Amino acid sequence: GQCCERTDDVLTQETDLSGKNGATIVGFSSAELTSDSKQSANAVALDQATLGGTSADGSRPDGDLVFRRQDYPDGSVYEGQMKGPDPNWRRYGNGCLEIKFGNPGKYTGVWKNDLQHGDGIHEWQDGRRYEGQFQMGKFHGKGKMTWKTEDGQMSYEGNYCEDKKDGFGEFTWADGRTYV
Repeated sequence: GQCCERTDDVLTQETDLSGKNGATIVGFSSAELTSDSKQSANAVALDQATLGGTSADGSRPDGDLVFRRQDYPDGSVYEGQMKGPDPNWRRYGNGCLEIKFGNPGKYTGVWKNDLQHGDGIHEWQDGRRYEGQFQMGKFHGKGKMTWKTEDGQMSYEGNYCEDKKDGFGEFTWADGRTYV
């Protein structure tokens, strides 16, 4: 399945795109198009994308954020902003990771150095869902965790510190009772 939602402003491309001055982008899956663009789709994609450490004009980004798709050996897929250069691309900025191995699920939100960092939503295949703030890959700050039980859906909304409930919050049972 597709990891991140796309809008009408996004164009999906084939694996190889050839562009200006012989530059080639390999492994690039999509690029944003501006609505007032008069250029061909390939030219726009090459102007706005960087991959493999070389942009369409031949310059190296040296750590600039670029949009790309990253396929992992376990079947997981990341689509979003990354920081390079190749081969050390790191998830950095906004993006979506569809996790296929271990504890399958999906995270959509902000990344920093390959870790969830900022606002985001993590959904697990077993029905759990956390929406809130992350720091260095852990729940940290305000957030809401929901999960399913035999009796129905339960939730906790409040503060977290390094993956643990911390300070004030509200626990809601499946029957609607709450504890603050």
